[in-house]
Amino acid sequence: MAKSVGILAMPLCVVLLFYGCRALLGHHVLWLDILIFFVAVSVGQVISYLLLATGHRHAGLGLVGLSALVLLGLCFAAFSFKPPQLRIFRDSVTGEYGIGR
Repeated sequence: MAKSVGILAMPLCVVLLFYGCRALLGHHVLWLDILIFFVAVSVGQVISYLLLATGHRHAGLGLVGLSALVLLGLCFAAFSFKPPQLRIFRDSVTGEYGIGR
């Protein structure tokens, strides 16, 4: 469960920080993008560690964590091939949405 929450926190952190910085600056900066990646990974690991360190164990939480990872994988596959027509999913080079169109 702790690792699942950490893994789910990382992309959420990347999206929030990247678009937050982009909204403030008006453009992207490569070194800041790389820093955002490292911050997101660190946040995910710290969250995972804190959840593991508390030592709370419950039989159903393992199933919840596994379900969250399966859901994340299904969302990744679905959004790769048929993403919603939102700007965040648009390929900046081709202008298309999804793989294999």
